Amino acid sequence: MVEFQVNLGGFDITGNMTPLGDPFTFSYLEESYPSDLTFNEDGTKMYILGYDKDSVKQYSLSTPFVVNSGVTDDGNALYVGDLEFHGQGLEFSADGQYLYLLGFHRDRFLQYKLNVPFDLTQGIESVSLNTIMQVMDYQPMGFAFDHTGNYVYVLGGDTKLYEIYVNDKNDVKTMIFSSDDSIQKRAEKMSEMMKKELIV
Repeated sequence: MVEFQVNLGGFDITGNMTPLGDPFTFSYLEESYPSDLTFNEDGTKMYILGYDKDSVKQYSLSTPFVVNSGVTDDGNALYVGDLEFHGQGLEFSADGQYLYLLGFHRDRFLQYKLNVPFDLTQGIESVSLNTIMQVMDYQPMGFAFDHTGNYVYVLGGDTKLYEIYVNDKNDVKTMIFSSDDSIQKRAEKMSEMMKKELIV
């Protein structure tokens, strides 16, 4: 894993990017096929989802968001293979109380409620799951929540981008997919509204 400096400023990767130091590496005994990563809110923790071991590893960073030095393994990994094989997406809730995972093999959304926010080593209080992707897409590839936590966007293996409404952002069981809420339908509605305004 390589860390880059974005030369044009925050979030703009259209220009040159400069590698910062040596890449972070881990042994094949830990994970041979990493599939996603995320950080906690202040960048002092890093989490890597493994496609091969079906686990999430937690690391501590001595300098926030710096991965080319001062990275230590926090211990036992969170095993997710009992519920989903080949995880493709990993994300925390804003407060770190929930960890979300999207599976590639069984097409499941998993929600882990943590005993301690952003700390996988302190155990899991409960697990919930939703199988909504099984009727929508074969082998989803990744996902991201909006800033409210009420919408999640899923990149499908069929080259489609899905939008799912989450009625209760703390409960993946409340995910609802409707063609009326799809990105395409929203664009069509917006276009119709604009046409009506022009007519008036």
